[in-house]
Amino acid sequence: MIYHYEFALASAVVLILLCILSLRRVYLPIRRNFFFRALLGAEGLTLVFDIVSSEMDAHHLLFPSGLLYAVNTAFFLGFIWRSFLDFSYIEALVHERGRFSRFPRWLVELPAILTSILILSSPLTGLVFSIDAQGYHSGLLYRIIYANAYFYLLLMMLLSYIGLRRFSWNPVEKASLIGAWAVLVVGYIVRMYAASYLVMNSFYMLAILIQYFAFQNPDIFIDRKTGALNYATATPYLREINQRGSFSAIAIGLNDYTEGNALYGEQQMAKGLRAIVHYLKAAFPDC
Repeated sequence: MIYHYEFALASAVVLILLCILSLRRVYLPIRRNFFFRALLGAEGLTLVFDIVSSEMDAHHLLFPSGLLYAVNTAFFLGFIWRSFLDFSYIEALVHERGRFSRFPRWLVELPAILTSILILSSPLTGLVFSIDAQGYHSGLLYRIIYANAYFYLLLMMLLSYIGLRRFSWNPVEKASLIGAWAVLVVGYIVRMYAASYLVMNSFYMLAILIQYFAFQNPDIFIDRKTGALNYATATPYLREINQRGSFSAIAIGLNDYTEGNALYGEQQMAKGLRAIVHYLKAAFPDC
């Protein structure tokens, strides 16, 4: 089979730019941010090994079978866990808006774990894929990777429905919740029937971009005057750490700020606020 890498290479460029934009900024250690960064890592792993495994499979005679099994296994594992991490990101995102009954953890984790075991056993069983003198072959249970993907898509759709009904979202956020999984539905269908075109990473990058601009864009969480994290960031963080137990916080108020703004001017007051923020960051780097 002749593979076409144009879409995958374009997706790699977008992924690199997105990593530069998102990883260079400071994020609070909350579940949503953790899963988004993990999702970027899983997408990077999947994209790289999608290209590498496809190229090596096309020239299988040049490589030992053990290496071919290794790169294909890495791709399939990335493919599986990328779906799980995307669902986990949406779950954390919806949970930030308010309490709801989560899906049982065994139900959420079991499909990814079982599918991973089948993939790892393929060198012995050939159930998901196999490699012989004629090259790569799909196994009897190959389509389990799509069953796994559609399972997590279904959970994402259910979570989006629950979140949209129970909690408040602005129009962009509503469109993002629906648009991200809608793009993935189309992407998986295209991949099933156009396997020679490595397009799934492009659909996934589009879904991630939709999520990024609606929920992860640093400009949403940064106060423009001071460069500090703002109220929109503090609220989910305080709610999340409150669920873990007791914690301590310090609040600093500026007396007569409005009058000072009128007396000294907005530019001068903003300069004073930046000085306070700079001091606090230097004095409490771990907070």
